[in-house]
Amino acid sequence: MPLNDYIEKNAVFALQDYLSECGDTQANRNALSRAVKSGKVYRIRYGLYASNAGRFRDMPHSRQVVLKAAIPDAIYCYDSAFELFVGQHNLTRRTAFYTKHPQKPFSFQGHEYKPFPLPESQLLTRGYRQIDGTTVRGTTPEQTIVDSVASPDRCLGVENVLRSVSVVDSINIKELAAILEGTGTSVAARIGWVLEQKQEEWQVAEELLEELRERIGKGPYYFSPSHRRAADSYSKEWRLYFPEPLSTVRVWING
Repeated sequence: MPLNDYIEKNAVFALQDYLSECGDTQANRNALSRAVKSGKVYRIRYGLYASNAGRFRDMPHSRQVVLKAAIPDAIYCYDSAFELFVGQHNLTRRTAFYTKHPQKPFSFQGHEYKPFPLPESQLLTRGYRQIDGTTVRGTTPEQTIVDSVASPDRCLGVENVLRSVSVVDSINIKELAAILEGTGTSVAARIGWVLEQKQEEWQVAEELLEELRERIGKGPYYFSPSHRRAADSYSKEWRLYFPEPLSTVRVWING
């Protein structure tokens, strides 16, 4: 297949996919190089290209299509996983994902693609159906909440984590409790505070909260990884400091 036909059918493609379909010849490699120089093809990063020809000319490329071509095993996580099950609720232009292969961040058309190493512990994931009919894989709501509360800096900060949690209508409490069994005392304190704030909406049993209170020990703990703490930010019950006053963080999580 000639390059011109290929780039009119494929929005984003890996070099090896192009060569496999069109033939791994020097002529085809040279044709791709010329197309990049002429602007008919964009080079996103080494080995990854986007078409700027035919129906794709001057059009923004779907981040799902870009990520699938770049990292086939990608699992959406943190703020990008929240977006899958509660919709877009902030103005970020990045896609966060887990992958088992070492990767560097890259950007294309003003959007950042941020990789994180796949955790060694068991990860709960599910498929999410997209508007175009495709399915992407991301962490479950329960896994996303625990991961984001455990590492808020990976989810654009404490405020973004709590505002994201605020728009989650319901979760599987048993599934979340099972994930918590493998976490430390600091995460237990953070999650305990979150569950207490959402107790009525998520139908959190008092027994689970009591179990978490018994786990956390003396503390103190910090919701911010930098251990920053503001005045009037200490939750005595959870032995937990916040980077802003309790009155402010309660607004974040309660909407």
